[in-house]
Amino acid sequence: MTLEGFVKRTYYFARRIPTHASEEECLSILLGMSSDEIHRLYTEKVIDHGLVVSNGPWILRPFLDAGVHQPNCFPEDLSPYRVWRMVQQKIASSSAVVALVDPKAYGTIAEISYAAGLGTVGVYVLPAPDITYEDRADLWLSFQLSLETSRLWMEEDITNVDLFGERNIHSLADYRRFVEAIVPKFLRRES
Repeated sequence: MTLEGFVKRTYYFARRIPTHASEEECLSILLGMSSDEIHRLYTEKVIDHGLVVSNGPWILRPFLDAGVHQPNCFPEDLSPYRVWRMVQQKIASSSAVVALVDPKAYGTIAEISYAAGLGTVGVYVLPAPDITYEDRADLWLSFQLSLETSRLWMEEDITNVDLFGERNIHSLADYRRFVEAIVPKFLRRES
């Protein structure tokens, strides 16, 4: 699909789930919903922002009624494995994964690995805003996995997704240099 001559891409934005997510990022679960209904809602939801279509992840939240979340509304058969299968489906149906990684983003690291392993989804890994240089170096492999998908990268990804510009990355060449500069501790030459 094109819009004003640009390719419209679908992005999965992997990151640690924020404590205070926007309503747009949440998927309200109603009391009595089945796992199949939740699966369908999760995998069909997209948010179209013009050139950028957000394909998840969506945060499963109990329905908020009069300022109070409904208790115990998740069906018993909604297992962590089933949620992971929903996430895998969203990643596989995306053009690219843009991940913000930090040392506690364990799920994000799994999402990066899964996406890179597919071989059909472009992967971009960026540091979370508060990550230290040392933590970035410790997470070198997560960043390097993105290079495995470079044949799937598109220049439009860099210009369409604000997270790149916020990190002073304005082209695919800038992104490649950024990732290649992340060197693990055991390979660094101390001067």
